[in-house]
Amino acid sequence: MEHLKTVLVYPARMMGNQWEYLILKRLPSRGGVWQGVTGRVEEDEEIFEAARRELAEETGLDPLIVKDLHFSFSYLIKDEWRFLYTDDIEKITVFAFAALVKTNQDPILDPHEHDQWLWCNIEKALHLIDWPDNQAALKLCDREFRSIAK
Repeated sequence: MEHLKTVLVYPARMMGNQWEYLILKRLPSRGGVWQGVTGRVEEDEEIFEAARRELAEETGLDPLIVKDLHFSFSYLIKDEWRFLYTDDIEKITVFAFAALVKTNQDPILDPHEHDQWLWCNIEKALHLIDWPDNQAALKLCDREFRSIAK
């Protein structure tokens, strides 16, 4: 059984007096779900570097700060998602990060991964994101940036 390491990055920006978070919608062929920036940790790559690389590859954003949220979760791949992975991958561990970006930056999407993006407040993002662990990571991101703003 192979164990895949991945990253989940939530880009954030301050607009007016409110934090906004970038969420991306995966292509219908990849599940059609809203989520943060995600991707694999490459062999011999540090998890932190994978977070920066995936953010750049999937959005073109250059963060001012990338913060490790010290939150991770694992899951077994369900049969309905099997087509996205090689046969030897059974388990995925996700490491969560927050990224502060400039207020005037909008993403440039990788058209092979996502077809929509949205900057939105925490409430709307939590409503659109399905998975509880992804929601928990976003709540930690929000808490982290709210503490910086005080």
